[in-house]
Amino acid sequence: MTGAERVDVAVIGGGLAGACLATRLASRGIEVVVLERSPSWRWHAAGVFSSPAAMDALRRVGVSEEVLARVARPIPA
Repeated sequence: MTGAERVDVAVIGGGLAGACLATRLASRGIEVVVLERSPSWRWHAAGVFSSPAAMDALRRVGVSEEVLARVARPIPA
């Protein structure tokens, strides 16, 4: 992206929330750019709990059940 390009929305942060938001906006035809300070993706467990609503949001943006099963495991009561 050059400084001359224009977008409808700039999402600050390419973490889970930013990436999901950008994906949803782009799927609706909105021009979006994600601005992330880190030069590459890195693993960082920022949250260890995903609510049912968060899991549904991941499904809506196309995360497969296979991927969800590998990264989200139920905690026994």
